[in-house]
Amino acid sequence: MNLTIMILTYNSDNALEECLNSLKGNYPILVIENSARNEFKQKIEKKYQNLKCILTNKNLGFGRAMNLGLRMIDTEYVLTLNPDTILNKDTISNLLTASNQIEDFCLLSPIIVGKNKNFGYFEKSKLINKDNNYCEVDYINGFAMFFNKKKFNDDYFDENFFLYLEEIDLCRRMRNNNEKIFIVRDSIISHYGGKSADERFRKEMEFARNWHWMWSIVYYNKKHFGFLTALKKTYLNFLLSFFKSILYLLIFNFNKSKIHWLRFNGLFNAYVGKKAFYRSKLDYE
Repeated sequence: MNLTIMILTYNSDNALEECLNSLKGNYPILVIENSARNEFKQKIEKKYQNLKCILTNKNLGFGRAMNLGLRMIDTEYVLTLNPDTILNKDTISNLLTASNQIEDFCLLSPIIVGKNKNFGYFEKSKLINKDNNYCEVDYINGFAMFFNKKKFNDDYFDENFFLYLEEIDLCRRMRNNNEKIFIVRDSIISHYGGKSADERFRKEMEFARNWHWMWSIVYYNKKHFGFLTALKKTYLNFLLSFFKSILYLLIFNFNKSKIHWLRFNGLFNAYVGKKAFYRSKLDYE
């Protein structure tokens, strides 16, 4: 058995149950829980015999926690999943078939159900094989990634990102090294975006998402294209977020005022080179 399934969770109990129940085959499963919830670890390991849960003891963020799990696994391939994904009965088997048939790859991805795409191109594509089952792309989204571990040398996600764009950064670095990334058209997955955390944490998670989305956009563009490009892409958001935070405060819509202030604050701290420090309140519970 040359595949391990790894799922990164963060207070994601309900979504995780549905994801685990959709997995076919007796593959080893590693759950990385981004907290210190020992009762969750005991419960999930007792229910699923082929599952091991690692507690990080605090929220490490997406990239750092993913790196922790990927470096623990010694199988040749790893399928990483968000807990709010549901797999078809042949999703995994079709990925494994592709791994045997594609001569050289670093990453594979199933295709998402629905109108949205979970892949794309950095520039106008010159890649071939678009009409085949295996289509070469420049990047894939991070909720489902099939890793060929020998291509990475333990160099996975940039841990300066806390949330958002880590997988796009990883794909760009791999493509810059002439590594190949493919989607597998007959491997199907459903993704219920934004449903990873339980409903009672939704408001705090929304605050964190707004701060980190803005911070990550600046950091990603600074890293790959320079500060001026990052500023050009985001300065309107910077100005609008500041004025909207004041406007919503004046009309007593404190929730929206806070969201826009967090967006402004995330941009400002990225501009001046501060680390991605914002944490939601539940991180400290």
